[in-house]
Amino acid sequence: MASAIASVYQNEGYTATPTRLQQFHGAAFDHAFEFIPGTALATVVALNEAEGQPLLVAIDGKQFYKLFFDSFEFGSDDVPITICEMTQIDPARGYVRVDAQYDPTAPGTSPRRQTAWTFGIDERFNLTFQTRFDAEDAEDEVDEREKFARALASAMGWGELT
Repeated sequence: MASAIASVYQNEGYTATPTRLQQFHGAAFDHAFEFIPGTALATVVALNEAEGQPLLVAIDGKQFYKLFFDSFEFGSDDVPITICEMTQIDPARGYVRVDAQYDPTAPGTSPRRQTAWTFGIDERFNLTFQTRFDAEDAEDEVDEREKFARALASAMGWGELT
């Protein structure tokens, strides 16, 4: 999350010092370590510039966690305040939308795609983020955001994803 915060600083015309980035890293790590179960599948997603900063999102069974930083002053040395919210996933109230663009040059047995996953977690929060998927690479390692998206879709009631 610290590298994503560095991008937020840069987008605002500031430079974050290594000490400041370490403050953000420490705050996010400590909060996640204490309040998000160790069995949770987690990833960091960047929100668009209008919404600001990155989120650490995690899923553990039917619990969805969202960790983010409270608003902060760019020139401040104050320790960042982190906020963690947990929502019970209710497939009857949430939704999943998958927008995929397939690479037509990929072999038919090895699809490659760019995907925008949108999740309606509850009436207060929608989450959209991008993933890339290449079936040939999937045998070695699936991108952590893709793994997270598939797990969250499953918890939201989507059938098994291959």
